[in-house]
Amino acid sequence: MQIVGFGLTVAMGVVEEKSSRVVELLLSTIRPLDLLWGKVLGIGAVGLVQLLAYGVVGIVTGLATGLLTITGTAVGVFGAALLAGSCSATPSSPSSTPPPGRWCRARRTSAPRPGR
Repeated sequence: MQIVGFGLTVAMGVVEEKSSRVVELLLSTIRPLDLLWGKVLGIGAVGLVQLLAYGVVGIVTGLATGLLTITGTAVGVFGAALLAGSCSATPSSPSSTPPPGRWCRARRTSAPRPGR
């Protein structure tokens, strides 16, 4: 639910920039893909911090009221799941292939341009 909400925030930000002339000024200094990545990463980081804050408040409240008991097994299972998720998100061999953007950019600049 939160991912959809922050995705909509990114979309509304893009539409807002297009309706005003702010995007023209921004695109004169940076590439469009850099602008989009900055927007996605920035709003994504805010979303993760907000989700973390909700979780911390919920756990502290549950522990303070006695409605929640955290055992060593629960902490271990959560840590293993977190570790497994972070390991599956990393590439197995990062040096084997270049990122798609760099490969396309390098290929595009080395190809002769039509009409020259």
